[in-house]
Amino acid sequence: PYTTLFRSLDSMQAARNTAQPPKFLRDSRKQIQQNLEFVLNHIDLQQVLKTATRIHEANRILLLGGDMASSLVNYMEYHLTIAGLPVLAAVAPGRATHLARSTGKNDIVIGISFRRGLRMTIEGIERARKNGAYCVGITDSMLSPLTRFANELFIVPINSLSFAASYVAPFALIDLITSGVG
Repeated sequence: PYTTLFRSLDSMQAARNTAQPPKFLRDSRKQIQQNLEFVLNHIDLQQVLKTATRIHEANRILLLGGDMASSLVNYMEYHLTIAGLPVLAAVAPGRATHLARSTGKNDIVIGISFRRGLRMTIEGIERARKNGAYCVGITDSMLSPLTRFANELFIVPINSLSFAASYVAPFALIDLITSGVG
């Protein structure tokens, strides 16, 4: 009885291993590749270096982004903390409001928001800009409200065939920026 079971299992696994992955997975992989290729081919490395230099020289670094972008904020905060830099992250509206209110001209504020923009991020970067902070926006479109308040703007795609956005390109951009800081 066990021999028959193992033969059936072996033949099922062999059939699964030779079958091609579903088209939607192949198409998703291609979309991920296109998002990364955008970063490789369109992100201005001089702009990345300028931002990295500003980060390194800032009195304080404030990272703003909520909802799904909070993973990007936490990732960037962790890397800048490893580098020993004075970084604060705000992924909730109250904290974003209070931290943005206390920014000044020697600070840098990086707002990360996609599509129509998250209110806490947009209002936070607007307040920081009014206070004289140097503001950087990371978004997916020139139509983003971040474009109005950012001194520097990075556009990266979040295109996905899935139900959620793909943050492969924003993570790659953050890796470039933190490499420049290092």
